[in-house]
Amino acid sequence: MVSEKVLNDQSNKSTIILNSNSALMVGIIGLLLPIGIQDFVVHRFFWGSMHIMSLLLCPVGFLLWAFDGYCAGGKFCTRPPGILSIIGSCILGWTLVLLILNLFECVRLISSHTIVFSKKSFTMTMVISTIVTMVAFFVYRLFIYYS
Repeated sequence: MVSEKVLNDQSNKSTIILNSNSALMVGIIGLLLPIGIQDFVVHRFFWGSMHIMSLLLCPVGFLLWAFDGYCAGGKFCTRPPGILSIIGSCILGWTLVLLILNLFECVRLISSHTIVFSKKSFTMTMVISTIVTMVAFFVYRLFIYYS
């Protein structure tokens, strides 16, 4: 795969340009298998590992989120969902945000053949989106319990 890396030190951005065939192939594979394949192609192993870890932890997060507050026998206990539900909400929020960001990145890769990675803005977007999604999952879980 032919790639060219362009660094812009003033804006803390790095742009990786792939040729059209490579960009199309990586973008389509990234849409079909949302494991962060584009991150591994451009040697961003930390972000690719985060994609894979979040997908592996997603079933655990769902079980923690869904079954916290249940007693043996499948009925709700008298206590509302607690820390396990919060941890499950964190994992589910993290996974959902990474999947959506993966979708946007793959579509951008297919259309423009470039991956623009601004470290500060991407990290801030991911953290804020994860917190909002986590709170939404937990509030929904509380809504289910109290209704």
